Amino acid sequence: MRFMFCPNCGMLKSNCICGYFNKTDKNKDHKIDKEVKADSPQKVFIPNRKYSNRLKSNKEKIIPKIIPPQSSNFQEKILSEILDSVKEGYKFIVLEANHKNSDTVVQLANNFESSIILTANEKSQMRYNRKYQLRKNFNIHLTNQIKFLDDFENIEKSNILIIDDAHRLDENIINLFSYTIDLSNYNKLINNFKCKVKDLPEKDYTLWIDFINYLSLDDEKIKRVVKCIKENPKNWICSYDDSYYYYNRLSFYPLNIGNLANEYYFSKSKTCILISSSILDFELFATELGLDSSQIKFIHYNLPVNSDKNKIYARKTVNMQNNNLSLLIPLIKNILERHNTEKGLILTNHRRYSEEIMGEIKSQRLLTYSDSKYYKQFKKFSESFNSVMVTDFLEDGIEFPYNQCKFQIIVKQHSYPNNERSKYKEKRCNWYSYKQIINLMEPLQRPITSEHDYCTTYILDEGILKSITKDIIHNNFIPNYIIDLIVDLDMENSRFVSDNIKKQFGVYYLFDYDKYKRHENKKIWAYKDYNKEIPNIHKEEFNYFTTKLMEAISELSNLIIDVKFNKLALVSVPSSTVERDNLATVKESINIIEKWYNEGKARSEFNCKKEIINCGNLLKRVIDVDTSHKNKRVSYIQHINSIAHEKNNILNEDDVAFIILDDVSTRGTIMNVCEDILINNGVKKENIYKFALFKTVW
Repeated sequence: MRFMFCPNCGMLKSNCICGYFNKTDKNKDHKIDKEVKADSPQKVFIPNRKYSNRLKSNKEKIIPKIIPPQSSNFQEKILSEILDSVKEGYKFIVLEANHKNSDTVVQLANNFESSIILTANEKSQMRYNRKYQLRKNFNIHLTNQIKFLDDFENIEKSNILIIDDAHRLDENIINLFSYTIDLSNYNKLINNFKCKVKDLPEKDYTLWIDFINYLSLDDEKIKRVVKCIKENPKNWICSYDDSYYYYNRLSFYPLNIGNLANEYYFSKSKTCILISSSILDFELFATELGLDSSQIKFIHYNLPVNSDKNKIYARKTVNMQNNNLSLLIPLIKNILERHNTEKGLILTNHRRYSEEIMGEIKSQRLLTYSDSKYYKQFKKFSESFNSVMVTDFLEDGIEFPYNQCKFQIIVKQHSYPNNERSKYKEKRCNWYSYKQIINLMEPLQRPITSEHDYCTTYILDEGILKSITKDIIHNNFIPNYIIDLIVDLDMENSRFVSDNIKKQFGVYYLFDYDKYKRHENKKIWAYKDYNKEIPNIHKEEFNYFTTKLMEAISELSNLIIDVKFNKLALVSVPSSTVERDNLATVKESINIIEKWYNEGKARSEFNCKKEIINCGNLLKRVIDVDTSHKNKRVSYIQHINSIAHEKNNILNEDDVAFIILDDVSTRGTIMNVCEDILINNGVKKENIYKFALFKTVW
């Protein structure tokens, strides 16, 4: 059996420091200590803490034996790329992977003389200690993202800082540097204060400080907040909230946390590795943490997921905002009966929902998850063959490997606090929507830790369905491999708006597109590959779809587009690369349609009565992006930063209807980007129409 890591010291074979690997012949199998057998359970032997001082002075002589978890080929690729990136000198390495990230973290830490591991919270830290026995290893400092700040002054700099569940780092920093005052405790003082509390957010920051001093607040957290407000007052927001029944609250939030992250976290190491299964949008993630893009190496790996075995059912059932849990009980019972021989989860967002389910469904299969019974219940769950865990909270990092969770029911999703800071960030970069989707991704990804795992997910809350729908139309944070697992998405149905044209989510189109029906898609791919410089190849398909496009434009003009518009400006969606954009088939179709208009054929043969203007080159790709058929999702930000527009007086004319044209529209992100570019340059939204020959129907 071949090993990537030394089973004694935990280092890569090439970096082995314990002497069991023959460095003169690195291609041979690693020699294993007789006491460590390849087929034996993987345990960790680390010297007792009381010997740590002696060990520190004799590091070359005594090496703690750490056997890392067995690496799969998938993990070996990830580790190899990360270590290569460290050697290349990147300050920040961001890994998004949905495969046993805790194993990856420990294996990375074992390859450096000193390292710091930050988990998302205290319970995640406890799980690391239980699984890997890191508490006794003086080379690795294990703590969590919250406690790290308390111990900041006492923690020495290390070679490497590894942050697991890095998608929670911004939330933890915000919580550590925010402060909320319950004003009901200070009613008498507030009545005597010279300024009304409601006016505080509109006042100068010095008044905030005066108010805090007036209330005699003196704990460590408020001292930290006051210090930061004084250093950069423009970066803070003061929010007054009187929406609660019995008390009012005054809250202070930092708007941008980049400086805080750098000063109190990233400064402790030369290299920072941020690992998560739910980065979703690298640009938004990096911007929020203030990372310098020139110093970042982004690494993305998607574990191959079997779409035949893993299914997500999302249907309009009940709006849980109205607390309609009683209506879901029969459906939950039915699902439990369907999976009566399998282990699963029932996820809620509040303890009263969990208690109500336990009370209504009296079954010995159901177990409750609580702090006091944390390990006991999980042990019982893992040892049973058909237990179902009912919980309102599973913190980050919990995994259910080896098919320990074969089904799950999501009754209600946890919502991210929609406070004034969230509203501020949402207006600028869809940050609140981003965090909401991250909260949804956690349960969807948790049961799938290897390509052999499978899980059936039932989404019962109508609010989650709306979040997925909104994301597909506007933001595209949800990865494609998750979208592909949704087999029963009850969303806005496509509908005919004329004899031939359909519409869904604001996009008009002619034909339904199913990417799995390759034979049926041959025609459209032949059209896409048409090149006028090679006229004999795919000419028939080009002529067919260009004619269909002209017919559709005429139908839109006569039946749908407002009569006040006298002109039709045909705008082509840019292709993914600069080179291909210059040869885009849709642009060539627009050229032919313009020719038909000039010859009078558009009116005589297609009955199009409006003037047609060729704006095929109005929008151009200036930076290459990934192509959608490679299953790599291109974000809104990537698109809008890679497309330029020509200056054209037509953008300011009120009697022009702009038709954005695409051959195949999947999520519609690129069409939304083109629409926003036109709007930002003077075109009214009501003047814009979006049309595709083919559309993936959700």
